Amino acid sequence: AEQWAFDLARGAGGTGVAGGEKVWGEAGPRLWFSADGETWRSVDGGAGGPLATTGAEVVRDITAVGAGFVAVGSRTVENEQDGVVWFSPDGETWEEVEAPELGGAGRQELLAVVATDAGVVAGGLSAHGDDGQGKPYIWRSPDGRSWGRAKNAFPMSDRRHAASDLAVRSLTAGPDGSVTAAGGNDWRPRVWTSPNGGGSWEELANPVHGELFADGVSLLDAEAAGGITVALARE
Repeated sequence: AEQWAFDLARGAGGTGVAGGEKVWGEAGPRLWFSADGETWRSVDGGAGGPLATTGAEVVRDITAVGAGFVAVGSRTVENEQDGVVWFSPDGETWEEVEAPELGGAGRQELLAVVATDAGVVAGGLSAHGDDGQGKPYIWRSPDGRSWGRAKNAFPMSDRRHAASDLAVRSLTAGPDGSVTAAGGNDWRPRVWTSPNGGGSWEELANPVHGELFADGVSLLDAEAAGGITVALARE
């Protein structure tokens, strides 16, 4: 099997790692857990398990909530894509959260999640308009189990339509309760900040301006502390 890991979260109960694997040409989600950072256990992501009930699931991100974890991703069945959240009280036993607010008409995809003192914030995209383009959306939960409706809370100084989706691709929490979101798309990279755990958002200055990265740049992550925001991207 080919396996990959792309995110980790450390909480009171241990460390969880999110990734995936490809077996016999079929790709699926895979999680790992360690209570001490040295001894690791693979969490079953095989067909029929809690992470892959249909075989069409993808896990994108993970965050620690107390001694447990919340993972987010999506499921695509017959061209119908919906966001999915999984919850674990201990990093080893997982269940899919029943949350109809993560789906609905059009496409929904969860790409990032972060826990704050005010609750859990998930970000991604929702595409339900006539143009079919994904727009950046967030979903909020007080505990990782119950989720509110999607909210397009992100100010955009540029409202042009484009062929590629606009989305929230990363979320990071600051020590002061703030949350930093990064994303947009390759031609319109965006960074937003929320002072209140994702309740309201402000657009930061465009990191691409003038002749800097005129051919486009894809933001991968951003974090803020002490009044300074640092973003990582690829051309």
